[in-house]
Amino acid sequence: DSKSWRSVGFSREGAIPGYFRTADAYIMSRVYTEDGDPIQGGAPKLTAPNISAKDPSLSKPRGLSVTIVEDTDRLARLVDEYGEAAHYAPFRRNMFHPDIAIHGRSGKRDFWIGAETDSSFGHAKIDLLTPPRNNKEQDPGILEFLTQVMMDELLRRETASVFAVVAADMLGSQQVIANLGFKVSARLTDHIVREDEYVGAQLWHRRLATSSSPKLPSFI
Repeated sequence: DSKSWRSVGFSREGAIPGYFRTADAYIMSRVYTEDGDPIQGGAPKLTAPNISAKDPSLSKPRGLSVTIVEDTDRLARLVDEYGEAAHYAPFRRNMFHPDIAIHGRSGKRDFWIGAETDSSFGHAKIDLLTPPRNNKEQDPGILEFLTQVMMDELLRRETASVFAVVAADMLGSQQVIANLGFKVSARLTDHIVREDEYVGAQLWHRRLATSSSPKLPSFI
C-alpha cells in the first residue's frame, strides 16, 4: 500500500508498530510549500535530539491522589484547558478529546495523562496533557507514575500497544516516556502547528502485551 501513496507524492516518515494489532502502520506525508506546491521527494528529514532512558520513578509520590476520569464532558473541558500548551491533537475522526484520563493531584497542582483508545485494533494514543515544568524536580516523577498507571489500566482493557506524538523540542515530556520504555519509531517534519510556525514531532511507541493476538472465548 505504501508504494501506491509514494506514487502520488507521499513519503514514509516512520511507522506505528502493532497499530492494527497484528500488523504495523506506516506514516505517510506529503508536504507543500507556502505557495501550495508539493515538495518533491518529501520534506527534509527531521533532526531531533536523542533521548537516553533513565530509571523511571514508579513509586507513588507522597501526597499524590489518583483518579480515573471517563466523564465525556469533563474530558472535553480538559482539552479546552490544557490542550493548547500540550500541543494536543486528536488522532481519530469525530473525537476531539481522550476517552479516558488519569488525574493526579499533588498540593494545588493538577496532573493529567489522557488516552484515546481503539478496542478494534488494540492500541491507544497517550498524551501528557500537563508537561513537566522547568525547574520543578517533582514533576517528572509524578508524570512517570501516572503514565504507568494509565498503561496498567490500558493493559487491563486488553490494549496491546501504545504510542505518543510529542513535539521534538518538548524534551521533558520525551524524557518521561523514554524512561518508561518507549522507543522512537517515526520523526515527523512540521507535524505540529504552534502559533505561526510548524514544529517537528517524534512518535514514541511501546508494546504493552507480549502477545498481539486477541483473547479467545474459553468455550472455543
